[in-house]
Amino acid sequence: MSSPAQVAPKFPDSIFRAYDIRGTVPEFLNAETAYWLGRAIGSQSLAQDEPNVSVGRDGRLSGPELVEQLIKGLADSGCHVSDVGLVPTPALYYAANVLAGKSGVMLTGSHNPSNYNGFKIVIAGDTLANEQIQALHERLKTNNLSSGTGSITQVEILDRYNTEIVQDIKLARRLKVVVDCGNGVAGD
Repeated sequence: MSSPAQVAPKFPDSIFRAYDIRGTVPEFLNAETAYWLGRAIGSQSLAQDEPNVSVGRDGRLSGPELVEQLIKGLADSGCHVSDVGLVPTPALYYAANVLAGKSGVMLTGSHNPSNYNGFKIVIAGDTLANEQIQALHERLKTNNLSSGTGSITQVEILDRYNTEIVQDIKLARRLKVVVDCGNGVAGD
């Protein structure tokens, strides 16, 4: 993939949404865009004194390639990445709060069709939205990107996450549950 010395490609404005970065794969999101988004997110995280970033993904078929390049981009920016793997979005937010740092990126297409994917981002405990998402786009346009040597660590978070839920939640009665796993982790 791209080296840190190169300049980011032009990104379409349409993928930078109000609450996330998302688009169709491979037309708008692919390995190259994932790498450069990792560089931009890592640069912003470092600018906020947050060198540690947790990363998770959902079960979409495009996920493994995109998350690999996202993580590489984060590490090439100088961040230390905790790869929590295939997890539901709340588990990624949990990891971002309990592991080193308060930052994370979830690769997920959410409720969108399976040919979509996207990035939900939290830096220093704040979920990025609106102007903060646009600031990442501006970093890419101006090549205002950090370079460094980060690290990548695989972290098992689901057991810890599930244990905490079981300890914290006490149900008054039994529940009846219906599940639609459409492209979610539970459907994998």
